[in-house]
Amino acid sequence: MFRPWVLFWLLTAGVCCQETPRWRFLASPGSCYQGFIDKSQAYRGQRCAAIRSLPSAFASSSGIYWQAIDASSYRGQRLRLEAYMRSQEVTGWAGLWLRLDPKEGPPLDFDNMQDRPVVGTTPWQAYSIEINV
Repeated sequence: MFRPWVLFWLLTAGVCCQETPRWRFLASPGSCYQGFIDKSQAYRGQRCAAIRSLPSAFASSSGIYWQAIDASSYRGQRLRLEAYMRSQEVTGWAGLWLRLDPKEGPPLDFDNMQDRPVVGTTPWQAYSIEINV
């Protein structure tokens, strides 16, 4: 049975969120980024999931918040991920990442905003990406 999964990735300095129980933080390699919940810089008074690069960070390293969902019920539809993000002194790139994975094999659809990155220092702004399921 074909069962697609959608992976949501947040590659950013700050993403507005109310709760983070389903979001996991991952840094690659493990000591380059710090993920934390920030109440002081939150968008509209909500908490935000923040990612901070550490001195050990380098060009090909990354820090992400991610979660996976069963996308079977979205088959034949477009799926949109929307988030408010802000950045501070981003020298590489930051953005949202949405990927549709089958149970086995390469991704079926993908968008990571790398062609329209968030760079430098930006105020809170709404961003969205979409993929076909």
